[in-house]
Amino acid sequence: MNYQKADKGTALFKEGSIGKTLYLIVNGKVEIKKESLSGNQTVLAQYGKGASIGEMSLIDEAPRSATATVIEDTELLMLNKDKFDEILERYPEIGIKILKNVTKQISMRLRHTSGRFADIFDAR
Repeated sequence: MNYQKADKGTALFKEGSIGKTLYLIVNGKVEIKKESLSGNQTVLAQYGKGASIGEMSLIDEAPRSATATVIEDTELLMLNKDKFDEILERYPEIGIKILKNVTKQISMRLRHTSGRFADIFDAR
């Protein structure tokens, strides 16, 4: 993993860009925004110490689904797809643990999002 300091206002990645990096927040805070159909930016979440972001890029290499911006000076650990693939090949036990944690994060966020959709439709 690589270490990086990012100043407030730094865009870690932008919606639609191709991603190949998972970020682990060591200190600080990152905000996740998504562009709506009308072009407005909606805040989806804010993550702090211990959270990971960008984990889907390790699995699908698809364009980023949202924009991540540093909202407090932040320290990050970064794992790119090439290094992750190397870990999977050379150290499969570690790779499996990483995959389990990534899958757990994605699952928790999907459950949260599903709950929010239910609340929106229920309010109609």
